[in-house]
Amino acid sequence: MKRLLLLSLGLLAVFAPSAGAQDVSRWGVSGSFVPTWKVPEQLTALFDAENVTASGSEFKIGFVRGRELGGDWGVSFLRKRFKEGSTISDTSGCFFTGSQCLPSGFSYGLGDVKLTGVEIHKFTPFVTIKRRAQIGLTYGGGVGRWEGPARGIEFGEGGTHAAEIPGEEIFIVKPVPLGKLELSVAGIVAPGLKVRVGGGFNFPGYQYGSIDVVYLFGSR
Repeated sequence: MKRLLLLSLGLLAVFAPSAGAQDVSRWGVSGSFVPTWKVPEQLTALFDAENVTASGSEFKIGFVRGRELGGDWGVSFLRKRFKEGSTISDTSGCFFTGSQCLPSGFSYGLGDVKLTGVEIHKFTPFVTIKRRAQIGLTYGGGVGRWEGPARGIEFGEGGTHAAEIPGEEIFIVKPVPLGKLELSVAGIVAPGLKVRVGGGFNFPGYQYGSIDVVYLFGSR
């Protein structure tokens, strides 16, 4: 009995650490796609305009560090694009012709404007279900820059004429702060491979949904 007990303790000492080590922190890669994000009415003032009708898509790629059954953090290169038909406009100005005040302002299309930036994110799971699913929060922040021309018209005392401004002039804060906070549900579909879906705040807007794929190297 004593020998059996010693053998059991020895096996426990050998195998217990290796079992726990299976879920060590690893490096990996990540990619993310947001089919639709939108600028809400509450953020119109940040675009220095009276009206903003803007939505677009987002793509990210980067590297991560995390655990298969835990959370992860990472740094990503991102690009947000506006969809065709996205516009900013302002007709609040006016000029006087005699006693009459006629409107002046602008209207720009954003179809050629994109935002390029870098973002740091962290996924923190609340619970892991049967080693296959996780529910948690994804949050982070970064900085970016609007690029590409905004094209449209300007009108006022001098008449109406075509106009173009650099994309960076459409936003009053430079560089552009980025931020995200979303509820996420992740599935562990293969060793080291996670697929997350979520939705929530995605400054300067919000997103209806996102798809994130994370692969951790060396998982078995």
